[in-house]
Amino acid sequence: DRLSNGKLLVIDYKTGLAKNFLGRSGEPTDLQLVVYADALHADLGGLALINVDSRIISYKGTGTEGGPWKARDEEEWAKTLESWRSLVREAMQNIAEGDVRINLLNSASVGRPLNILSRMEEQKRVD
Repeated sequence: DRLSNGKLLVIDYKTGLAKNFLGRSGEPTDLQLVVYADALHADLGGLALINVDSRIISYKGTGTEGGPWKARDEEEWAKTLESWRSLVREAMQNIAEGDVRINLLNSASVGRPLNILSRMEEQKRVD
């Protein structure tokens, strides 16, 4: 989508139980939206989850404007998004170099940021 300032807003629609994009620390709880953001190579104004179920639609995200969140100033947003993109690039580089370890002993909260890249939770269900 596009915000009123013309920048892109990347949205991931989820069904079922509502999920948060950011944890209490202000960091993403899942890197899926950040992976999309990094793949776009565009000037992004925000990232958001829209949770849809039969009772309610909730909207959670962060960025410069456009949503029911406290807007970040342009400089803060650019730095934050770049730090998150760096996490994704580092994980992808490690995988490209052959590091595909999955530590099944980690808790879900430890592994959650890399779920999109590792399929750790799927492996736990199989085992």
